[in-house]
Amino acid sequence: MAIPAVVAIVFALARRYLPVSDAETITVEEAQIFSRIQWLIAVVMIIVATCFGFASYYFLIWANRAMASHARAPAFILMPEHAMWFFFPFFGAICLTWELTIRLWMSVGNPSQARKYESWSNEKAGFNATRVLRLMSIGIALPIGLLTMLALPIHTTIDASGLTIGHFAKLKSQQHTYSEIRAITVTQGLRTRDGRFQSRPAIVVDFSDGGRWSSADNRDPQKSIDQDLLAFLRAKTGLSVKYIEAFPFGEA
Repeated sequence: MAIPAVVAIVFALARRYLPVSDAETITVEEAQIFSRIQWLIAVVMIIVATCFGFASYYFLIWANRAMASHARAPAFILMPEHAMWFFFPFFGAICLTWELTIRLWMSVGNPSQARKYESWSNEKAGFNATRVLRLMSIGIALPIGLLTMLALPIHTTIDASGLTIGHFAKLKSQQHTYSEIRAITVTQGLRTRDGRFQSRPAIVVDFSDGGRWSSADNRDPQKSIDQDLLAFLRAKTGLSVKYIEAFPFGEA
């Protein structure tokens, strides 16, 4: 119920404060043509939105992996959860598809007809939809896009020399050698504030500087411990592994 209410409020405000201005002169014949092809334009918009969404989603995944890679041969690369890269493609597609479709029409078709269709569509909506979507792009898609870009450095690369950990909004990764590791703990989950057990299998590493790293941080949910990773860390550190059911609330 909330979504239709928000849409209705946005449309009402748009009709009040963003009326159609500088409308193109459209003949009756052109209006009839536009009425017939509006469903075709809708299909094109769906295609444009799908292409934009998938292209931006897979670009973000590629860029994240590229930042995680370096000259040394990594034994393991732990990437953030895939849902992190979904938000900008989704909201970007919502906010930018109309503009991209019109610009594509202007580039490969008749620019005058594209402008007239844009004006006709705005008149039909009862407000300047182009301007509304531009404001949405600035207020919604742009901030989400910036936050997503700041998340690109997040990763953990594990190689022969140690752990390289990338953090949000930090271009310089944090380096830890195996000699800095003072404890390795395997946990099956954590305790919530009310004492309930929450399944979250993880290998937790404590460093000599007081820092802590978990193999479950910023990742898609894991059903079990990566035994190959655990064996690799044990071999590199020579430490015994402590097994616990869960960390208390606030310690994981």
